[in-house]
Amino acid sequence: MKKKRINAMPRCRNLRRRVLIFRNFLMLCSFVFFALPMEGSAQQKTKVTVELRNVSLDEVISELRKQTDYDFFYNTELAKSKKNVNVAARDKQVTELLNEILPPLGMEYAVQGDMISIRAKEQKQMQTTESKEVSGKVIDAQGNVLPGVTVLVKGTTLGTSTDADGKYNLTLPVMNQN
Repeated sequence: MKKKRINAMPRCRNLRRRVLIFRNFLMLCSFVFFALPMEGSAQQKTKVTVELRNVSLDEVISELRKQTDYDFFYNTELAKSKKNVNVAARDKQVTELLNEILPPLGMEYAVQGDMISIRAKEQKQMQTTESKEVSGKVIDAQGNVLPGVTVLVKGTTLGTSTDADGKYNLTLPVMNQN
């Protein structure tokens, strides 16, 4: 005849382990679902209604921040240094509104996910279309040639050094602004 086991712990311990694993799995799933931001969450609230008169850019951004899920990244000192603006928009996309406000202030923006970064507009790039040849001879106060002297264009890193006879040749780009 078989004896009954008085201690049924191994079966109970196995059940407890399964319950703990399942509970931890549910907690992890709920954390992932509720704690992490949803993809495209800022796109849910992109239309704004704004009516502001003679306010700083900082105040406009503050109002946009309240009405949307976007975060704004910008230099507050730069925003305060710009002239005041008038803004009137009804159910308008944030990007359309920024396209109206920022260019006259010399600023631009970029959207990355739920972040909008605002910065000063970059100056137009200078394009070279021609070059100019500059040459010369470097001598000291007694008229002796100076070999190996570095000749630089002031304010740039463009330069060359003199040869054994103190002579140099430098090709300079002529800048045309677009």
